[in-house]
Amino acid sequence: ETRGRGVVTPRSQFVPLGGEATFVAEGDHPFLGYETNGVTASLDRTFVWRDVREDATVVACFGVTNYCVDASVGDDDNDGLAWETPLKSIFGMVMKAGRGDTAKVKPGVYEGCDWCVYGVEVASTDGPAATVIDGGGTNICAYANEMTYRGFTFRNGSSPSNVGGGGYYGTFVDCVFSNCTAGAGGGAAYAVLTNCLIVGNSAVPFRSGWQWVGGFGSGAYECGLSNCTVFSNDCVDCTVVNSAVTEDPRHFRDAAKGDFRLKPNSDYVDAGDSESVTVARDLAGTNRVWGASVDCGCYEYHLPPGVTDPTGVGIPAALAAEGYRGGFAAVLFLL
Repeated sequence: ETRGRGVVTPRSQFVPLGGEATFVAEGDHPFLGYETNGVTASLDRTFVWRDVREDATVVACFGVTNYCVDASVGDDDNDGLAWETPLKSIFGMVMKAGRGDTAKVKPGVYEGCDWCVYGVEVASTDGPAATVIDGGGTNICAYANEMTYRGFTFRNGSSPSNVGGGGYYGTFVDCVFSNCTAGAGGGAAYAVLTNCLIVGNSAVPFRSGWQWVGGFGSGAYECGLSNCTVFSNDCVDCTVVNSAVTEDPRHFRDAAKGDFRLKPNSDYVDAGDSESVTVARDLAGTNRVWGASVDCGCYEYHLPPGVTDPTGVGIPAALAAEGYRGGFAAVLFLL
């Protein structure tokens, strides 16, 4: 196999015990060498492995490229190697990238991408509020098999395969899925989601042959969810850890206006397993694990500045109205 942008031939071969195998690495990216079972074996592009005694994975390692994407000034004919020559689209980046490459994406609205490159990580520079991938109501937002997306909003996705309207396969961190639809997994399907907000998606039955199928998993289907908030969307056949899956708006500051930060009296505050946390910050970029334990959901509840009274006496009226009753140590927490 390969790591980075390059090709190795042959892809596989059968070698008798004690025989030898020859591999040739090709590609324009710098070649870093071969690894066999994780150990450096050769720095030459042509590698002859002699006296083979066991099965092994041979990896041809090429230099990793960091791409720049900017919808406002980019051009997919650019090389995308600097902010002076950025690419315009996610698709344009995917067409250039190879395994192990990364991409930074400036704020803007981007078309959905139904193509993937294994092992590529795509991250926004300014987070999901400023960086949107829009399926336009007709296309999937991100087909992400073995890719990682960080810090995007996926909206208006619709899956031609009727599975995973917003995200299909892959890993999504610090992302928002909204107004996406599919037969199963309107928001996402067969994906790993961490610190994600999933709200306002739908699953619609579709005709397959003589029968109607689907119509389940409006939020997620066959996904792994960690520290996610799923509101008025169902999750079907998902593994759910430290997540808030609910239809009750009373847990949140203002669900009707899209504010899904937890109220201080929510049952999700301090309700998670801190040992299962895999990220240091929440969707808003604030520290995880404030209080007795990690909160469930994509946002960690923090005491507002100036609130230091553990008994609840003297708590500001506005905060008391939200349900804060005290119970924390007398420490000043900053948002």
